[in-house]
Amino acid sequence: MRPALAAVISSLAALLAAPSHAVTGDECSDPLIAVVGANPAVDTGTMTPSADPPANLGCIFLSWNGSKDAWWRFAAPASGKMSISLCGSNFDTSLVVYQGNCGSLTRIACDDDSCNPSAGYQSKIDNLSVQAGYVYIRVGGYNAATGSAVLDLSFTIAPDLGAAAVRGVNDFGQAAVPTYLGYIKSLDIAATGYHCVALRDDGTVWAWGNNLEAQCVVPSTLNSVVAVAASSFSSMALRSDGTIVSWGNSWTNPPAGLTGVVQIDAGRAHAIARKSDGTVQCWGWNSAGQSTVPAGLTGCAFVSAAEEYSLALRGDGTAVSWGAAPTQPAGLTGLTKAAAGASHVVAVKSDGTVVCWGLNGTGQCSVPPGLTGVVAVAAGTGHSVALKSDGSLVQWGSNGGTQRDFAPGAAPYTVVAAGFEFTATVSRGDCDANGTIDGAEVPWHDCNGNGFHDCWDFQLGNGEDCNGNGLGDECEKQITVSVASGELSPIGFGSPKTYAILNAVPAVEPVRLRVRAKGDFSGALESVRLTCGTMFAREVLAGSADCVTLPWTVITLTADEFNDGIGADGTWRLDMTPSSAVNPALCPGGSWIEADLLYAGARPADCDANGVLDSCQIAAGQVPDVNGNGVPDSCESLIDSCPTDLNNDGQTGAADLALILGAWGGTSPEYDLNADGLIGAADLALLLGAWGACPSN
Repeated sequence: MRPALAAVISSLAALLAAPSHAVTGDECSDPLIAVVGANPAVDTGTMTPSADPPANLGCIFLSWNGSKDAWWRFAAPASGKMSISLCGSNFDTSLVVYQGNCGSLTRIACDDDSCNPSAGYQSKIDNLSVQAGYVYIRVGGYNAATGSAVLDLSFTIAPDLGAAAVRGVNDFGQAAVPTYLGYIKSLDIAATGYHCVALRDDGTVWAWGNNLEAQCVVPSTLNSVVAVAASSFSSMALRSDGTIVSWGNSWTNPPAGLTGVVQIDAGRAHAIARKSDGTVQCWGWNSAGQSTVPAGLTGCAFVSAAEEYSLALRGDGTAVSWGAAPTQPAGLTGLTKAAAGASHVVAVKSDGTVVCWGLNGTGQCSVPPGLTGVVAVAAGTGHSVALKSDGSLVQWGSNGGTQRDFAPGAAPYTVVAAGFEFTATVSRGDCDANGTIDGAEVPWHDCNGNGFHDCWDFQLGNGEDCNGNGLGDECEKQITVSVASGELSPIGFGSPKTYAILNAVPAVEPVRLRVRAKGDFSGALESVRLTCGTMFAREVLAGSADCVTLPWTVITLTADEFNDGIGADGTWRLDMTPSSAVNPALCPGGSWIEADLLYAGARPADCDANGVLDSCQIAAGQVPDVNGNGVPDSCESLIDSCPTDLNNDGQTGAADLALILGAWGGTSPEYDLNADGLIGAADLALLLGAWGACPSN
């Protein structure tokens, strides 16, 4: 062979043997290694498009479109929360995250434009729940854009919160909980079924147990799920847009065009849905009329289903059932939640007690005497379960499958459900041992925003609590908050009011809430229901005339009750809803309601700006705090003894009033006297209350 020809053949052989890509990170099989912190920038223009471009699937502007993409691999040492940022990149990025191994990856998240749009529409994902093992991060560009990709990672190991607990028979593996379920927020199980369905707080759905009809094969495109349910041979998911997805046996496939659903459940082979307008719809097997909804049924607030019957609770606390339902006691009222078992019903009343009716062959309706404080119930074939407000479980009835044998140390529980001969729960920790489940105290006890209670961070070394008061030091400064709604008008049935506080400061002690009103409050049935968050609701106000001004009613909220009303956007909302007997027409001179709040809240404090929080310095004895007010003595002179003297002329007067009015509706901290994030009536009230000469220091 000629030397020149041999050289050509050798070169071709080397070329064919070489990998199809030349740059590390071009493919899943040869990824860049990602580390916590900032990773070196990567030019995605040097990459090639990988196979199987990802579909949008919840990221409507992912728009891969043949994009060149780069791959990173991060080795998660344990289950935890991971944050991914591409905000430092210089092009319009698209981001997809997977777990598993190349060739069998499971997509767990995606993002397109979560960074500041003015910076170029980069991607980021915060507090993503991941399992121990490899996490693959795939970065492409919107409409095939390329550029310098700058990847920044953070990772926090998850505390062991006891994700799930299942006890009972294991004929179909339903009591064998998957190794990792993450932070479940909902767990629903069919009363006659042999499988479980769980919803994690990252929006993914898991199913396990009997899979004869593929009811445990969750659709890969399922997203935006807010609730799950299961029949004997199918599974269901309720999406945030009010639509339903079903898989497994076709009996529970929802009717075409069904929307507006807010709650779902399923029996053996039929399904029930409660809609936002209070109506109910059923479909599927109808052997005993279980799918034939009574004509004219409206005003429903809760639904449940069993093998061959359906049940609905009206907003007035009464129950309606159809199909082969157990005989309901006459005059039953005050019901708030219920669970339909195979042949019995167990229900919670508004006072936290439990009632039960139907078959009692195994003691499933023999409610333990003195049972109170119940917030949820579940019913299996021959046993019943009650979840109490303290997170404990009470069970009665059959124990043939050891479904009642729960380890006492597994509490507190947050969700409970029951199947044929098994009980399933979700349990969360109570790290600070204050009797409130950790999840209920986040985010106001989550100063670093990583999704975990501060207490866990203290134990894992991810945060500090210098003075041991249970607050992350980032949230340590104590401030007095005084806010008022002013008169909200009109008030009456059909005219509810909401008092909202923007950028609400979390409370660290009990909150004094006062409310008063003018209107039709002449009888016991004429009242206003106050609600904030999920922990606080109370009926208030009563008078003796059709149009009367009632005095202030004072209510004390615990810090947890108040903080539970703070939404993800930082806004606290108090809903004030009149009963149906409050008639606005009976107060022709005008009606109104108002509320005000006074409490101590928490903000960061570093008065000497040395980079160390005041609480840490005081706790360590580095600076004196003789008067014990949480402020280093050296900083006392920095405290404004006359904060209402806005123009610094030694008095609170007309000039200061003009400044407040000129800044009305704004957010400038200089004029936000009560630090609620908005300059308004509450700040004006503080200024007028301090009118006159400033106190001497």
